[in-house]
Amino acid sequence: MSSVRLSGNVSGTGIFTIASPNSNNNQTLTLPDSTGTVALTSDIVAGGTRGQAFTSNGTFTIPTGITALKITVVGGGGGGGGGTYSGCVGPFPGSGGGGGGTAISYLTGLTSGNTLAVTVGGAGSAGPSSGSGGSGGSSTVASGTHTISTITGGGGGGGVNAGNGGAGGTSSGGTINAVGSGGGGTYSGTYASGNGGSSTLGGGAGGRGYGSAGTAGGVYGGGGSGATGDASRSGGAGAAGVVIFEW
Repeated sequence: MSSVRLSGNVSGTGIFTIASPNSNNNQTLTLPDSTGTVALTSDIVAGGTRGQAFTSNGTFTIPTGITALKITVVGGGGGGGGGTYSGCVGPFPGSGGGGGGTAISYLTGLTSGNTLAVTVGGAGSAGPSSGSGGSGGSSTVASGTHTISTITGGGGGGGVNAGNGGAGGTSSGGTINAVGSGGGGTYSGTYASGNGGSSTLGGGAGGRGYGSAGTAGGVYGGGGSGATGDASRSGGAGAAGVVIFEW
C-alpha cells in the first residue's frame, strides 16, 4: 500500500480503507473500531515523487499545495564534426560534440499557482563533410509570475574535422552546477572518429573506426560522434536538452 499523509487530527485504531481520490485529492477513510465504522474525510497525498518533464519550451505552473521543487536543467549536446578523405589527402576524421551541462536546483518558498518560464536547448547540428558541428542550445528556467534567479544548463560545443572535441557545456544558477563531458578528439592520418561527450543523463554517441558517418547523441544532452576519416561524411547531431521538475 502506498504511504499517505493525513491533514487534521485523526485518532482511533483499526485498518484504514482508502477510497479513490476526487479532483481535489480528497479521500474518505473508514475507521473500524469497537463502536462500529466511523467515516472521516482528510486530504490524502499518495507517497512517491511527482514530476513534469519539458522537451520543448513552455510554462510550468507550481502545483496546488507545493512550496518546494527540485529542478534539473540539461543543455543540448553538440554535433560531431565531419570527416574527409580525398585522394592522397587524409584521412581526416571528425571529433565528437560535447555533452550539455546540468544545473540542479532545490527551490523553496514558492507560491502555488504562479508560473516559471522554461526554455529547452536545441540539439547541435551535425557537421558537414570537413566541417564543424554546431553547438547545443542552453536550457533555462527563469521567472514567470514567480521571481527566481535563472537556472541554466549550457549547451555542449561542436566537434571539428581532425582536432579537439567540443567542450562540455557549463551551467549556472543551480544548487549543483555540473559541466558536461567533452567530446573525443581526433587527428589527421587516422580513420577513427571521436566519441560524443555525455551529459549527466549519459547519451554520448560512440566513435567508429572505419566506414561510418557520425552517430547522433542518444539521450538528452548527449553529444554526437564525429564521422570516420575514410571518405567525405557528415558527423552526428547532438541530442536536445531537457528540463525536469520534481515535487
